[in-house]
Parts: sequence; structure tokens; C-alpha cells
Amino acid sequence: MQITEEVYPAAEALEQIGKQTEAKVLHAMVGDSVSAVARENAVAVWMEIYKYERPKGVALLKQAEHKLDTEAAKQKLKVAVETAIKYCDVETEKSACEAAARTGVA
Repeated sequence: MQITEEVYPAAEALEQIGKQTEAKVLHAMVGDSVSAVARENAVAVWMEIYKYERPKGVALLKQAEHKLDTEAAKQKLKVAVETAIKYCDVETEKSACEAAARTGVA
């Protein structure tokens, strides 16, 4: 299985730039003209940016969901939060990520 960065080099560039790209990556998750693949890639980039603090990454997505003003955008970010949890692979990290998805707090 190929990882996102191998198929989409821009994803790796965004990851390397890091937290400075958050607004653009977040927009890719909720934008109307963004494909489902681009949304999934945006979640992968987001969670790679937060690879050392994944529960925080999930919490920030949940917080952003509450700030959105349209139901369509909120739904897209809700899906992004659910997808982000899949990147939390260590059992203790997974529990923290699930809690962050519910509460918006890491």
C-alpha cells in the first residue's frame, strides 16, 4: 500500500512546512470544490503535522468543527475528525483521540 506522500508529493511538502499550513489544510477538509480524495489527504497531512501530539490534532479539528457556520462544512469536518482518529494507533493514544473527538480537548 502506498502512503499519501508517495502518491501526492504536495502532501509531504505541506507536512514539512508544518503548522503554518493549518488554515489551508483545514480549508481542504471543508471546501465545497474539494474532492473526497483531497479531503482524505488533508486529514493525513493534518495528522502527520500532529504526529507527536495526535490527540491535540483531533481536538483542534473538533474545535474547528464547532466554529463553522454551515451544516455542510460541519458535516465534512465531522467526517474528518472520525478519519483522524484512525491515525491514532497506540492504544493509549487511541483512547485520548476518541476523547478529544467527543470533547474538543486533548
